[in-house]
Amino acid sequence: IDRTVSSDTANNTICASVTSLSPFAIFEQGSHPSGTGLADIKWLGGGHTGGVTAVAASPDGTIWSAGGDSTLKQWTASNMQMARTFPLLTGSGKAAFSHDGLKTIFVDQSGNVQWANLADASIIQSFAPGDIGVNGPWTSANGQTIAYERVSWGPNTLVIQPQGGTQHYFGTSVPYNTDGFLQWYGGVGALAISADGQTIAATYTAEDPNGINIALIRVSDGSITRTLKQNTAGVTALAFSPDGTLLASASSDGRINILRLSDYFVTQSFLIYDSGNLMTERVLAFSPDGSIIATGDSSAARLFQVSNGTSLGKIPDNTQALDFTPDGQWLVVGTSSDVRLWT
Repeated sequence: IDRTVSSDTANNTICASVTSLSPFAIFEQGSHPSGTGLADIKWLGGGHTGGVTAVAASPDGTIWSAGGDSTLKQWTASNMQMARTFPLLTGSGKAAFSHDGLKTIFVDQSGNVQWANLADASIIQSFAPGDIGVNGPWTSANGQTIAYERVSWGPNTLVIQPQGGTQHYFGTSVPYNTDGFLQWYGGVGALAISADGQTIAATYTAEDPNGINIALIRVSDGSITRTLKQNTAGVTALAFSPDGTLLASASSDGRINILRLSDYFVTQSFLIYDSGNLMTERVLAFSPDGSIIATGDSSAARLFQVSNGTSLGKIPDNTQALDFTPDGQWLVVGTSSDVRLWT
């Protein structure tokens, strides 16, 4: 969409002039509190019962979504019609999609982790869960690396699997003694895989009981190449920029850090407020060119300029999943009720 924007700070409004509009979008224009950004564009309708847990947009114009109704759905972005429901069911909607629209990693209704081809639902590889279940799963944008955490009564384990490569394991929880009984607590707090599948960023209790420090893991040999200590509160979400040069982190103190990985320098750090309250972001996503960071929390999906932290707007609702379309023109938002498109 092309538009020009003018602000009237005296009347606390923002006006948008639209010159082109996608035919399947609904444009909502009106007064917005200062700092909330542009008028919203949303696709309304459809979605999942039980909320949307994962979304992805692929180059062929397909949008994939997973939901609490245990289904994976494929949408045609040009008209936002549902193309099909994936023939395999998930357990509680735990899933992730590669950005090429070719693969998914999901937890099936028996609790097993399945790496599958989206075209024909054929299984690439199956993985066993923990005694209690699974945390995650996660996949790289190119679909070449997956990860998930086995949650157990004993120690939890992070499993990292590059396609055709060596599987690596990390103990993620720590032991403690209660009345002579050894127990375990903690696990993975946040995790992201670089777009090329070569690097994982993760917080987990065995690395840092406070969940503040971020471990960078090289996928090829499973080694920790560096521990990042720039955060000051527990990390709640992580995301790599598509070119792998930046790592964004959200933390429980409402802060977003943008870290340059070439020299581990924090290029931007800003706090997110809503109605005077600090917000804890649960999901992050970079635009394809890395210039915009999208965040999601219990109140809204939000957009910020990476270079200076300037707010570019928000779309209210309980946000659980985010992804940009490959051309960077749309943000796919998975909420507690539906799938939305926003530009």
